[in-house]
Amino acid sequence: MPVNFEAIFANFLEKKKDLKVISVASCTKKAEPNSASKMLVDILNPNLLYFLDYNTTQSYHNMNENPLISVSFMDDAHFTGYRLSGPCEILQSGPEYDRISESWDKRVIA
Repeated sequence: MPVNFEAIFANFLEKKKDLKVISVASCTKKAEPNSASKMLVDILNPNLLYFLDYNTTQSYHNMNENPLISVSFMDDAHFTGYRLSGPCEILQSGPEYDRISESWDKRVIA
């Protein structure tokens, strides 16, 4: 059964101004699952989601060990859930990190 991830990502983009928290599911290499709420920082077309995590969480350790995650959110108004799964990358420095940090600062101030 084909899944139209482009349409699902379009829903993330459409609702991004209202989204503050997303659910992130990760897993160790031994298939020990973890799901946790994370603060959404930004969503950029065509397929990038940025969220805040700390290096002391189980999610962070899982993403270092097994960089595949599933991200979901709920559209409460329409009682519809959305989920995207795929590889992730942890940013700790560099121009992209700086740009996302700025975006987070603006979001917190707003």
